[in-house]
Formats: sequence, C-alpha cells, structure tokens
Amino acid sequence: MIPPALAVLTVALIPGAAAACATCLDSAYGSRTFNWAFVGLMLAPFGAAVGLLGGVMWACRRPRR
Repeated sequence: MIPPALAVLTVALIPGAAAACATCLDSAYGSRTFNWAFVGLMLAPFGAAVGLLGGVMWACRRPRR
C-alpha cells in the first residue's frame, strides 16, 4: 500500500497523473460535448414536467363520451 504522504507528493509533483477522467482534462467552457450533456441534463426535468402537464391538460379538456 502506498503511504498517503507519498501519494500526495506524487500528485503535487505530477499533476498530469491526477487528471484521470475527461471532466478533469476539459473545462465546461472549452468542450462542446460537455456543454451539450450539461444542457441536456438541465432541461430534462423541465421536459418531463411539460409532458406531464400537457398530458393532464389534454385528458381534462377532451370531450366526455
């Protein structure tokens, strides 16, 4: 097992090794792919709410048989 002090020292001296994932390597303002995913995740709840309310309004307004 690596001692914690050695791990901290390694990350401090070699920052490239600490960047393990794509979000660590790209900023939110520099990568279009990250921005589209972020926007999609932000808009998904609003889309679900609009769909649910639209379905309720459609069910309430249609003529009774």
